[in-house]
Formats: sequence, C-alpha cells, structure tokens
Amino acid sequence: MSYSQKSFKKAKKNIFSKFGRFFLIAILCAVFLNFGKANTVLAATCTASATGNWNTIGTWSCGHVPLSTDDVVVTAAAATTITVDTAAVANTVTVTNTAVAGTQNIILAVGSNSLTISAGGGLTINGGGAANRNAQVTVSSGTITVPGSVAFNNARAQFISTGASTTNVGGNFGSGGTLTTSGTGTFNFNGSLPQTIGIMYQ
Repeated sequence: MSYSQKSFKKAKKNIFSKFGRFFLIAILCAVFLNFGKANTVLAATCTASATGNWNTIGTWSCGHVPLSTDDVVVTAAAATTITVDTAAVANTVTVTNTAVAGTQNIILAVGSNSLTISAGGGLTINGGGAANRNAQVTVSSGTITVPGSVAFNNARAQFISTGASTTNVGGNFGSGGTLTTSGTGTFNFNGSLPQTIGIMYQ
C-alpha cells in the first residue's frame, strides 16, 4: 500500500472518529435537555369545591396533590371541609365562601399537620355575604407558615386556633376578619420589615 493510500485511510478514520464524537455529544445534549423538560412542572391552580382530604388527588381540579408552585383555591357554595392530612405545601392559598343560602361553612382544617406557603405567598380568607356563611382556616396543634400576608374580607373570614398551634407570618395580618384562639397557640411575626396586625380578636 502506498504512502498516499495510508494517509487517506488515516484521514478518513480521523474524520469518522471526530464525526462520531460530535454525534454522540449531540445525542447526549438532546437527552439532557429533554430530561430537563420532562422534569419541569408548570405551576397550576388547584381548586377544591367538595369535602375531601388534601393528600387525595381526586380532591383537586389540577389532577394532582398541590405542589409548592401551585395556587390553591378552596371555594364552594355548600358546606365543605378540606382536611390537611399531610405536610401540605402551596404557592398561595385562598379560601372563599360563595354560598347564597343557609348555614354553609367552608373550612380548611390543618389540624395537627402543617401548611407551608412558598416564599412571598399569602393566605386569603373570604367570608360569605351573610351570617352563617363563614370561610375558616383552622389549626389545633399543627403549624401554618405564611411568608407573605394574611388577608380577610369581612368578619366571616375566620382564622381559628383551638390548641397549641404555631402560626408564622412574614407579612401583615390583615384587618376585617376574625381571629379566635384558645390562648395556647403561638403567633410569630417574623418578617424582615415592619408588620401590621389589624385583626379582630375573640
């Protein structure tokens, strides 16, 4: 075999070797990017409008148990209780009573478990338009953490602590609602900026 033939074969081998490496790198990059996309969960609004447990997929309109990136809405026109039966997380939480008749309480019951809202997220409680149509967030010995503010629209928007619970608030604790405690719960107002407390206490 002549020297020129050997050089040609060597050059050809190098070309295919470089192309193979390039092709392999391209495949690995594509796999990595697709893996990242597959594991990216888009934020959703998860709505509960009938009695159920937080940790049950069927409770939620979004088709999954709420994640820390999801906005949670508990709203109904009939008596509804969502029971927190896990270490619950959410981006924001809104509890709203939309009843137009009768005694209908909409309740988010944290109990002895925990509800942790993501950084900057708030808790909003909207009572109904008439007596006995309350929107309630209740906790007994559990923990509620709200890095943002807690907001109320009227006196039928109620925050109720029945035991040695812990509530952490990083923003303001709004006015207009009703706060009921057993006297054994702890409220920590631990924001980095001045906070206001405007709640009606019972």
